[in-house]
Amino acid sequence: LRQKSTRRRSFFRALTVMTLSDSELSGIAHSAYGREGSLVYRQIVACRSEFATLDPMFESHFYNDGRVERMLCLKGTVKMFHKNQAYNAPVKIFLPRSYPNSPPYVYIDPTSSMRVNDKYPQYRSDGLVMCEYLDRWNRMNSHLVGLVNMLSIVFSEHSPVYQVVASQPPPPQQTHPVQGFNFGSNQSYGQPRYQPNMGPYGQQRLSPQPPRTPSPYVQPPKQQEKPIYSADEEAQMQAIILHSLKTRAVELVTEKFLEETLARDKIMKDLTTEMDTLAVSATTIADMLEKLNADIHMTKGHRDDLVRMKADSEKSLADRAMESVDWDEAVRGRTPLESQLIKLVAEDCAMKDTLDKLNDLYEKEVIELEPFLKTVRKIARDQFRVRMLVNKTRRILA
Repeated sequence: LRQKSTRRRSFFRALTVMTLSDSELSGIAHSAYGREGSLVYRQIVACRSEFATLDPMFESHFYNDGRVERMLCLKGTVKMFHKNQAYNAPVKIFLPRSYPNSPPYVYIDPTSSMRVNDKYPQYRSDGLVMCEYLDRWNRMNSHLVGLVNMLSIVFSEHSPVYQVVASQPPPPQQTHPVQGFNFGSNQSYGQPRYQPNMGPYGQQRLSPQPPRTPSPYVQPPKQQEKPIYSADEEAQMQAIILHSLKTRAVELVTEKFLEETLARDKIMKDLTTEMDTLAVSATTIADMLEKLNADIHMTKGHRDDLVRMKADSEKSLADRAMESVDWDEAVRGRTPLESQLIKLVAEDCAMKDTLDKLNDLYEKEVIELEPFLKTVRKIARDQFRVRMLVNKTRRILA
């Protein structure tokens, strides 16, 4: 087992310094990335076919907490343009074990005569690159080809490196804790970082910082006056940039369209719910109106009856104005049942007045408690019987 483990470590150390073949790349992708191995392998192959200057390797990645993790890496150069001149920007693109659910780690890999141009917020002094494509990384829509195209655009807008005097030693790489791909921030904590100037045992090579030259980008040799790339290569690069811009524009338009579609669907759903509520309310209001119309019709009938009864009463009073009036005869109903109802109501009112008078006498201590209770009990029993007859008569008349 020890011999197998030693041979395996030797094999991976050899892979660190050499470009992987297709079979080696496929084996490492399936071994290191599990179920995502096929997707990682296809994306790397597609990126290699699109950008021949990027080669897959298996290298170590250093974290701030001291961890070292081996992962697949695309190492090489990305084309960029500055003042109509084509240049190569050296980069390393590490694919973490959580790829493609997590974005890659992109680092500028300057040579001994280059320094990271960290005056721009996109570039950290340790070489880490931050851009909007990485901030918006999504495994469904993001891939390595799109990332390299976007890096070409970002590098063309702001040069990632500048040239220093070749005779001077390289400066020490400052290590800043990194927290994430927060676009525009130069200080963050807790995320991995790439250390290109680490020694073989993890120590950092220290050397004095050389002065910068005024040039903001990688200057071509002074004796070379013509462009580095031919017109066909420049046209191809321009076509790649244009394709990347179109792809990004389509993504933005699609994202905006989806947002507006979701907002419209939500509005339509709210309107549908409101219409259903209004329909229920309309049905309820219609039922209430129907009941109100019935009540109005009934009330009009009662009003007509009362008006007629009032006219009859006034006529009777006018006829008997000169005669002595027998109120029992004057106040009578049109039918025997109505006359009985009038008598019952009068009897109920008399009992109520009697009870009120008895209560006043008891409070004034005119009568004793025992006769008061006996009388009240008898009157209450009779009053209950009378009220029951009143209710029954009213139901029959209704």
